[in-house]
Formats: sequence, structure tokens, C-alpha cells
Amino acid sequence: MKLSEIMPGADRTRLTAALAAPVRKALANKTIAIIGATGAVGLEALALLVELGVTPHRIVPVGSVRSEGRAIQAAGQTFQIRSLEHACDADVAILATPADASRSLGPLFQEAGVLVSDNSSAFRHEAPLVIPEINPDAISKGARIVSTPNCTTTIALMGLAGVLRELTVDAIDIVSYQAVSGAGIRAMHALIDESREVVSDRHSEPRWLLHDVAFNVFPHESDLDPATGQCREERKFALETSRLLQYPPRCITATCLRVPVLRAHTVVAGVSLRDCPTTNEVAGMIGGVRGVRLADGTLNSSEATGSCEVHVDRIRVDPNPVHGGSVMRVIISGDQLLKGAAWNAIQNAAMLLEMSTQVQQSAQTHNC
Repeated sequence: MKLSEIMPGADRTRLTAALAAPVRKALANKTIAIIGATGAVGLEALALLVELGVTPHRIVPVGSVRSEGRAIQAAGQTFQIRSLEHACDADVAILATPADASRSLGPLFQEAGVLVSDNSSAFRHEAPLVIPEINPDAISKGARIVSTPNCTTTIALMGLAGVLRELTVDAIDIVSYQAVSGAGIRAMHALIDESREVVSDRHSEPRWLLHDVAFNVFPHESDLDPATGQCREERKFALETSRLLQYPPRCITATCLRVPVLRAHTVVAGVSLRDCPTTNEVAGMIGGVRGVRLADGTLNSSEATGSCEVHVDRIRVDPNPVHGGSVMRVIISGDQLLKGAAWNAIQNAAMLLEMSTQVQQSAQTHNC
């Protein structure tokens, strides 16, 4: 794979026909604003909209005041960054923005009658928190805003979705190996530049994260709570998974590492089950979820990169000698910028639009 194909907004295929079809239908003739369009997630959201066939004049890319008027490329299309005012006429706004910006913009769009699909942590504990393949019913009629979970949460739970549907789970423990794309496009460029320096036998200095990222692995750089020993990324996984699945937070644990990979997070999950299924039975459950691909012993993060599907491999089920039942272990890899962020947010936007249309049609029928 070429470096140019890995970078956000590259002209490549991200979606299968099965994934694209229902979302394409929901977005037909709708105007979609992408707020934060110059960032890694924003560029991927633009590329996905192009791939879904949304006509360019119905896509409103918005960046900072400094970037207004700038031309950017996504999926072979040229877009011009527009001002925030243009987004107020959209049907839905996808916020690929930091949490503080989302907190300010979310209510403004709602007042303007624009639906909001947010990718930040701003509304994850108040608005519906949704992974469409897991809890679509969390979006109620009349909802105006929906939140996408943290990328690690989304990727891990997608890989476990089939098991969560069919079996009784007592506990979930993960170790995540997270690509630098989770820290933004500047971190991706930092990894590229640092790697070039190292292989050229030149001194490398950390450019964006706390440590050198080239040829290095270290605990996730988010704030560490000395009382619990957890970093913020690990707390996010526990709290968001608890809310999504209605499990007690004490039953959900995570250890998050940063690895020198440009994109695609890899997660090793251990799930304590009350049931004792066979490995083949578990594989059938996992592979039966739309958007999940069984890798059959060939999983690697490079193949997950650039795909909206989450890849799952190395499924093992062993007896639990302590509590009875069994322990399932599995490796999951997914593109942090796609299903971990932009694609999930677009799916959520599509569901909001469908729900809004149903409410309007119901009101018209009632008035008749």
C-alpha cells in the first residue's frame, strides 16, 4: 500500500455495496455539513459522502476561520472550505470537532433546525450514544442529536457485537494497540517524519505526542488518574461500554497502548461468558454482523486500513476454571478514522434523518 493511499481523504474504495446501500438511500437529496472538514476525520467523512454518491453541491465543508476559502481534496473531488453560516441551511451537520467546539456548535445547530451527529466526547453521556449495529433503538423519535462513541469502544464492540447479542456476558477486558491517527493528522505526519529520521540515522525528537512514536510503543498519552491507575482513554471505554450495553462499569476494563501504526486500531478482547459455546458457534455469531469480516488467520491492521468493515480473527473459547462458563478471546482490527469515527457518524446521521422523516410524515398524516 502506498503512503498516499493511507492518508485521510485518499481516492480509494472504503465501502462495500451492502454497507453503502441503506445509508445512500437515507442521504438522498439531503444537504450534509461536515464541520472540521480539514482534519483527518473530516476528510474521511467528505470522502465517504463522495463514495455514497452525494452530489458535491449538497456537501458543505466547514473549517476554521483561517481555512475559509481554502481548497481541499477528498476522494478525487475538490472542495472549498466554507463559513459556518453556510452549514445552518443543512439537513444534518456531522461534527468532526474537538469536544469544546462541539459543545458550542451542537446547540446552535439544533436551534437552527439542523440535526447533529457528533464525533467528539461532548454529548456521550447525555445524547443517545449509538453504534448502529448494536443499539439503533437508542435513537428515539424526535431526537435532534446523536453521539458516536470513542473509536476504541466502537471498534472493539463491533467485533464483539454478535456475541453480545446471543450470549450472557459477565465481563469484558481489552488491550488496545492504537494507531497515531487517533491523535489527529499532525500525529500521522509526526510518525512519518520521525520514521524517516530514524532510518536515516538522524536524531528524532517527539513532534506531537509525549514520546517518540517511530518504532516505539507506550501507554496511551491521555491524562492518567493516579487514584485508579487508569488513563482517560481507558475510562472512556469502560463508561461508554457500560452505557451502550447496560453493564456495570466494574465489569469492563481496558489497557490502552499507542503503537507506531498510521491508522487502524487493533484490540485484543477477553470476554467472560456464562455459556460454553464452541469456537465455530462464536465465529458464526461474530461473522453474522453486517460490517464485520472474519479474517481466518490472516488479520493485520494494513488490511483493515481504509475499510469501513471491522476485521476479526483468532477466535478462541476456553473453559473458565474459576467461575465456570467460558472465556472467549479474539483479535479485532478496524480503521480508527472510518468505522471508529467518520463512518459511524455518517450512519448515525442517516438514522437521524430517517427518524426525522418518519416524524414529519406521521405529523402530516395526523393533521389530515
